[in-house]
Amino acid sequence: MTYSIKNKEGEGLVMQWKTAIYHKVRYGFAKQKCIGQRVFGGGKIYLLIGLMLLVFSAAAQPPCFNLPTSSYQSRGGRELILRKRADLGPRSFELFVHVNIVGNNLTIGPTNDNVQLPIFFYITDTCIGKFNSTPLPDFVQPASWLPKGLYLNDTLAKRIHSFCNPLSEPVTTTNPYDTVQYMRSVWMSRIFTVPNTFTNYTCGKWQIGESFNYASTDLATNIDYPCYYPYSSYLTSIYEQSSYYFASYLLQFNNLLPNNTPGFASQLDFLAKADQWTTIQQNPIDDEGDSLVFTSVPNVTASMTRPYNPDIQSYGDILPTDIVTNPNPPNLQYVRCDTIRSWYDCVPGQSGPNCTRYNAVNNPFDCDSTFSVNSNTGEIRFFTKTAGQHVNITIKVDEYRGNTWLSTNYRVLRIHTIDSGYASNPLVIVDTPNVQQAVINNNLEFTACAGANIQIPIIFKEPQGLGQLTITDLHGNSLPSASLTYQNNNTDSVYSLLSWNTLPTDSGWYSVVYNIVDSACSVSAVSEKSSKVIRIFISKQGIVGSNDTSICAGQSVKLFTTGAGSNINWNVLNGTANSLSCTNCQNPTVAPTATTTYEAVSQLTGNCKARDTVTV
Repeated sequence: MTYSIKNKEGEGLVMQWKTAIYHKVRYGFAKQKCIGQRVFGGGKIYLLIGLMLLVFSAAAQPPCFNLPTSSYQSRGGRELILRKRADLGPRSFELFVHVNIVGNNLTIGPTNDNVQLPIFFYITDTCIGKFNSTPLPDFVQPASWLPKGLYLNDTLAKRIHSFCNPLSEPVTTTNPYDTVQYMRSVWMSRIFTVPNTFTNYTCGKWQIGESFNYASTDLATNIDYPCYYPYSSYLTSIYEQSSYYFASYLLQFNNLLPNNTPGFASQLDFLAKADQWTTIQQNPIDDEGDSLVFTSVPNVTASMTRPYNPDIQSYGDILPTDIVTNPNPPNLQYVRCDTIRSWYDCVPGQSGPNCTRYNAVNNPFDCDSTFSVNSNTGEIRFFTKTAGQHVNITIKVDEYRGNTWLSTNYRVLRIHTIDSGYASNPLVIVDTPNVQQAVINNNLEFTACAGANIQIPIIFKEPQGLGQLTITDLHGNSLPSASLTYQNNNTDSVYSLLSWNTLPTDSGWYSVVYNIVDSACSVSAVSEKSSKVIRIFISKQGIVGSNDTSICAGQSVKLFTTGAGSNINWNVLNGTANSLSCTNCQNPTVAPTATTTYEAVSQLTGNCKARDTVTV
């Protein structure tokens, strides 16, 4: 039984109670729900009935929650993306919700009873609104659903995973099927304006999360499920339910700078093959080119309550959302907040309170501590010997502009490990000698001048020669004026050519998403899907060197360039010869014995400067 109290403008306080009775069946759980709601006006709180119901319910529930034998694969990952809508007003935003869930192919989208829709969200801040969140507009199905996703062009009715022998669509509108074959991607969006009650708009840190968490269990194979009611406190039982350990998504943002939080050209549900190294590319896309830092963290679990502390810093990184007063004993105050708590189970072969447990850093599931996340790119890599795992991992994505924090996104991914004798690791190779009017940086990044006629050839290769690669792209969304052609598509080696005649007015970051399908049905049950993103920075200014500077005899100084990519050559125009620490680099150190002028030359061509000088 769950109780939740939340403020509703003009309606006082709402008390809502739910009862969920779970039955173990062939495909997981069948649910029976009894939902009642009573609105109390005048700002008064009456919990007597709720407390009586709580005592009765606790006595009726089994003492512990038992993990069923089914794997319950119907819930995938989830994420939030926020975009500033300055066109609608200074406090207007658009919130995008992306979830991977099992559903059928009806036009209204997923209707699985195991998936709780609509979804409700709150917003809170660190100044006037702290401890009192405000509800956002409801994500009511299907009005807020988008026909396609933001980055992969994934449609609502299309399955995420491609199986060589796919199951037929179910005939019923509910899908309690224990399989990822019906997993689909759902995107929703709502435009909202920060409420007028928050008249002080200078807080800097705001938080968006789910208003309340549903009576639904995680069933991840790396989670330890304790007793159903491990806590005896009367008020904390309103929120603290130990069975609600499915991972929650959360988004924090800085409103003081115009910014869109980063998006990702990847799904949230992944298949990993046992006895193979697995690499998962999250493919981040940041509109402003801000810096991102990726970290694997424990899952953000369902809402808890804890004693009230007026110091908001005492709650850590995640902000509290509501404050309530318990009438018995008088004036005892609690706050509601999401929390990061480690509920990881003991590793196989160990038990007891002092066992070695799974952990978020290098062993969030049975992968022999090989799990790692690249802090710069978000690439996930691991090796597992164990099939049949269904786990949640949470990737914390921090966004910075210089040294200024912009946002933090808790992105939930779901991983399923399966048996297979074949693993797809297609190579993505830039045909460097044939790149025209652009310079190669790193990680499939390029720099070019505004007005340049760019050509970027890329080879996609299946190194084992067992699969067929089918490459498609989404340049029509991001670069409609460019063209992309392919040679030998649907073979083990595909050649692509991106041609783009940039305009003198173009500037900033641009991206192209390539979708890769590797079909090897003779040796694998799954046609594997992946994506790659190339990013192109268009510069109007071109290369800019360090300012002229002075040093004393015997000293040295490091020179810098910006806006020209990484392929730069340095020369001594006049002065001390051989005084450069390197000539084909971005940041040489120089130690001249007399006044010396250095020249930096880039390979950029177009309507921007390809060279600059620095005098030391």
